[in-house]
This record gives sequence, C-alpha cells and structure tokens, in this order.
Amino acid sequence: MAQVLHNGLSVSFVESLDDLVQPVVDYLTNAPAGRDIFEVDHIIVPNAGVRAWLLQKIASHVGVSAIGSDGIAANLNIGYLGALDSLIGRTGINDDPWSVSALTMSVLAVISHSDTVYDDQVERLGGGLRAARAIADQFDRYNARRPSMIVEWEKGNATLAPAVGDVFEGNEHVINTPEIEPADIWQFVLWRKVREQVGVAPWPVLMKDVAAQIQNGIIPDGLPSRFLVVG
Repeated sequence: MAQVLHNGLSVSFVESLDDLVQPVVDYLTNAPAGRDIFEVDHIIVPNAGVRAWLLQKIASHVGVSAIGSDGIAANLNIGYLGALDSLIGRTGINDDPWSVSALTMSVLAVISHSDTVYDDQVERLGGGLRAARAIADQFDRYNARRPSMIVEWEKGNATLAPAVGDVFEGNEHVINTPEIEPADIWQFVLWRKVREQVGVAPWPVLMKDVAAQIQNGIIPDGLPSRFLVVG
C-alpha cells in the first residue's frame, strides 16, 4: 500500500560544492523518528567526480570520534540521474525499452518500414543502423535534458521545450512553448511512431506521474521514503 507523505520537497541553494557538505551530513544524521535504522539512504549526484568527493567528505564527518577524521560512509546508495529510474520501479538498463541499445532497434524497425520517408536522414548519417543509433542517442538526450518536451510529445503536441519569455505584470515571466520548425518536424513524427513501437511510456512521463502523486501526498509503492539530490 502506498505511504502517506507527511514531509514535502525541500530545496536549498548553495554557492559552492563545499557548502553542500554540512546539509548532506545533517540529512544523514537526522533521520525521521521511527525510520528503520537499516534503511538505505539514496543520494543523486551529477557525475562520478562529485560522487567520489562527497563520499570522502561524508566519511570524514559522519560518525567521527573525538580524534576526528575516522568516520564512515555506509548504507548509502549514491548514484546519478539515471538512478531515479530504478527508484521509481523501472526495469534494469538491459531490459529497459528506452535504453539507447533497445531504442536503436526500435528506431531501425520504424525507418526500415517507412519507404523513402527517412532516406535523407539515413543517407546523411551513413546508413540505416548508424542512422538509428544516432537518432536513438538524440531521443535519449531529449529524455534527459528536455523532459517537458517529451511529456508534450507524449500528448501529441509538436512543441519544443517550454522557454522563459518576456516579463509581464508583477515581474512574472511568460512561458513560451514554441512549435517545432518545419525542417525538424520529422523528429516528432518519428518519435511518435517509435513510441508506438516501444509500447511503454518514457521516463519523463513516468516521473511526472510520480511527482503528481507525491504532490497529492502519496509516496508510490517501492519509492524510498526519502532521497536527496545534490550538485
């Protein structure tokens, strides 16, 4: 059964990586009352460098004795943005139909059965398989870097990612959702066909659904009771 959420999202801004250390230490050493002491803490970081640096910092602050520098970093799962996939219950990378390797085959299947529609892209990218791989890479980057655009594509809206526009009354900004240029509309059309081929909602759509449940006070089954994103 899903859990009822009593604490919400907390966001803090820092000026440097060093300023992250104390908030992370406070987070790890101040677990909510009644939480299982063996429950794993999940921390999301941007890259391997931050992960190695943060582990060292945690080990030098958490559980230290009076002599200092003898702490420990244990029962932690420090991963990257893609780790959110597993946290929300997605399959392993080898079974994920939206992984680049699986997506390449889906793209190849679509462009191979589309007569001459994608001949220009196939020729420009060096053949069917190379074209499929390049396009799969592009769609994968869209999932990671333009999730709001993919959510719109899932709805059937041929728009780019929302962008901040001019300021109007009250110092608020207009949010623009520009349409895709005619020269690039083939990407949207192809993505829609690939989406039918895959048959499973992409990661940004699943994340949006999970976020909506959390906003309504519910932690979906299998989601950790808390996790921290730093960097």
